Parts: sequence; C-alpha cells; structure tokens
Amino acid sequence: MLSYNGFSGSERAKVGRIQLTTIRSGEFPAPKQCELCLQNKGQMQLHNEDYSRPFEDAHPICRCCHGALHSRFKNPNRWQKRLVIIRQLRRESNTKLINNWWEHLC
Repeated sequence: MLSYNGFSGSERAKVGRIQLTTIRSGEFPAPKQCELCLQNKGQMQLHNEDYSRPFEDAHPICRCCHGALHSRFKNPNRWQKRLVIIRQLRRESNTKLINNWWEHLC
C-alpha cells in the first residue's frame, strides 16, 4: 500500500485491518451507501483522510469514487470528472449537501 496524505502505507494498512475487524465484529456498521454518489450497489469501502482517526474520519464510499479520490494527486482530471458525476447524481436525488467534506479536495 502506498503512502497517502502524510500516512505511510503500513499505517494505512493497520487502520484498514482495525476497521475490517471492527466491522466484522458488528461494533462498527458496514458501509451500505456511498457518501459521495449515493449509490448502494457494489463494493463499499471506508475512506480516511486522517488515519489517526480511523472511525471518526471514516467515510463510506463506493469503489469507483474511492479510486478517483485517491488518484486526485496523480490524475486530477479523473477526480474532477467524478465530481461532475457526483454532483449530478446528488441533484437528481434531491439530496442536500449536509457534509461536503470532499468538495474542497483537489
């Protein structure tokens, strides 16, 4: 696993293992809907910007949004294209932006 946002690959992997164990034990809810595009099908994952807060900063997102989000430094166009899709899907669903933590990421 590569480093991300100031956290080493081993730190990120450790947090991922902790999250997975906690989800499997039922202590933390499994992600069911993407916070970004709102879909509820396919593989859902947890995304952290701050790995020192493994549950407080855990955002459930789909695999597609997660890949685009993590690639935003090396491939910003991929993230910008995904943002267009996210905004459109949210408009179509009439979902208000209560927590738009992802809007400022570039």
